Amino acid sequence: MTQRGVFVQALLSKTASDIRVKRYVTVGSPLGLKAIKRQLDTPLAMPPCAKGWYNAMDERDVVVLHPLDSKNFPIQPPIENKTNVNNHTDNRHGIVGYLDDPDVARSIYTALVDPR
Repeated sequence: MTQRGVFVQALLSKTASDIRVKRYVTVGSPLGLKAIKRQLDTPLAMPPCAKGWYNAMDERDVVVLHPLDSKNFPIQPPIENKTNVNNHTDNRHGIVGYLDDPDVARSIYTALVDPR
């Protein structure tokens, strides 16, 4: 997640209640970094417009140090984490390396086409 991604997360946390997001998906999110958490106006929370949050990471990603799990973010409902992505890009942070993962792709696809 770039600075833009952190901005999107902050924006979603403040959105109007009539906006609905089936699944908020983050990949390679730096939200686990203390330096990033300190920059947020409010503690991390499930965006009120989102039904769920799916986070994917490669443990070798140069930007990701911690999963967005209940140990690091005790929010409800908990963030669903996939921590075994094999991101093949040079720094393990490239978006293509995340989108190539079948589980990540399925999660995004399902959120887009599932009518629920």
